[in-house]
Amino acid sequence: NSVTYQDIDEHILIVGAAENTRDMVLGSYRMASFSDYGETVELCAPGQDIFTTSDPLYQITEGTSFSAPMVTGAATALWAINPDLQAKDVHRLLLDNCTVSCYAGDGQSGSYPMLNIGAAVEALIKEMNGEQVCAVYIMDSETGEPIEGATVTLLDFSMFSSKPDLDEISNAQD
Repeated sequence: NSVTYQDIDEHILIVGAAENTRDMVLGSYRMASFSDYGETVELCAPGQDIFTTSDPLYQITEGTSFSAPMVTGAATALWAINPDLQAKDVHRLLLDNCTVSCYAGDGQSGSYPMLNIGAAVEALIKEMNGEQVCAVYIMDSETGEPIEGATVTLLDFSMFSSKPDLDEISNAQD
């Protein structure tokens, strides 16, 4: 049994590198001169003028090896919000929620979506449409079992002008 490209296609996202400056006239980014171009590139992320650690301190560098981890981190953030997502769901959320493009330069043609993790997270939360985003369990400290019927009250302390006392909290809950 051999594995074909079609078997793994939805699990792959090919990332190009973008310059780290937005063209304010065009409203888009430009692909870095060293980045790959063409039909296989599906998404781009910053890959130029990246401030990173180096021996002995720091340096500004470039490479698609910086772009790809940004996309990986974005995918990880989506899975952290909803661990039940399939690879194809993450792929779609990342690609469908890009708000600006990255255009090819230096004699190349094409335009590629630029990673926008904020828009992807927002879309995912809207898709979940009221489903539980955060779970809170009150656990018995001795058994480690959830305590049935336990409730959690979240308070908005911004309504208090100073640190509240217990009477104020009790009155606020009524």
